[in-house]
Amino acid sequence: MRSASRLAIGLASSVLLFVQPQIKAATEGTTAFDGTWAVTVDFHAYKNPDGTVAKPTVRRFAATVKNGILHGQTGTKGQPNFYELNGTIAADGSANLLASGLTKYSEYTPMNVGPGKPFEYQVTARFEGRTGTGESVGDPKPPHAPRTRIYTFVKE
Repeated sequence: MRSASRLAIGLASSVLLFVQPQIKAATEGTTAFDGTWAVTVDFHAYKNPDGTVAKPTVRRFAATVKNGILHGQTGTKGQPNFYELNGTIAADGSANLLASGLTKYSEYTPMNVGPGKPFEYQVTARFEGRTGTGESVGDPKPPHAPRTRIYTFVKE
């Protein structure tokens, strides 16, 4: 009986010694980017099909990352000019994010969409150390048009 107990304890110890580094690596990878980040989004000018131009603009806000999950927002939720960025950062620094919100000024919005219209688009990003970069990908949902948006992230 004693030898079975020792065998069980030895086996359990071996498993813990093997699994512990994997658990540590998994958690360190997803938390390496945890903290507060300054986010800058550079919205490039966009020429609408009718010849008018959506003006370029820059937006800055703070985002937090906890356990590899990013969340940032600016403006008042449910009100025109609200902007939100959410997603996950993988251990290797790659990130898939979703930008969403409500429009405010038609002169800065492709297709001259008026205030209070919802928008949503994907952002791919890469984080390394205390910085990150990204850009919008794919087409936003109608009535919006594709537009180049460049993201810069700096850990505070």
